[in-house]
Amino acid sequence: MSRCAGRTPNAELRSREYLTDAEVEKLTSAAKANRRGQRDATMILVAYQHGLRVSELVDQRWTRWTHNVTLAVRRAKKGSPSTHTIRKLQRDQNPKSPFVFTSERGAPFTTAGFARLVERAGAAAELCFKAHPHMLRA
Repeated sequence: MSRCAGRTPNAELRSREYLTDAEVEKLTSAAKANRRGQRDATMILVAYQHGLRVSELVDQRWTRWTHNVTLAVRRAKKGSPSTHTIRKLQRDQNPKSPFVFTSERGAPFTTAGFARLVERAGAAAELCFKAHPHMLRA
C-alpha cells in the first residue's frame, strides 16, 4: 500500500494513541473553562468512560436515557452496552432538543465539532501533543 507524499505517519506525530487518566482530567478541566463547559466536559468524560466512537457520542438522544437520566449506550459495532448518569446537562439544555449534545444553535453536535473541541481542550490543557477523539477510546 502506498502512502500519500504529504502525510506524516502517526508514529512521527505522537508517541502513543491514547490518553492517561491524568491527561483526561486535564482535558476535562480545560474544557470546563469554555462557555459551554458542562457540555464539553461531559462529552469528553462520556466518550472516555464508555469508549464511545465519536459517531456514537454525537448520536445520543434523550429517548435512550431513562427517567432518572441514566444513559443506555447503544454501540455502533459489537460492543457491550453500558450506562452513564447526568442531570445538569438536561436541565441546562436550551433550546431543548431530542439530541443530548447540541451546539449553541440547538443543532446536533457533529463529529468534526467534537474533534475540534478535543483539539482545543488539548491545547488549553497544554498537552505535549495534538489530542484527537480516538485517543479517548483506549
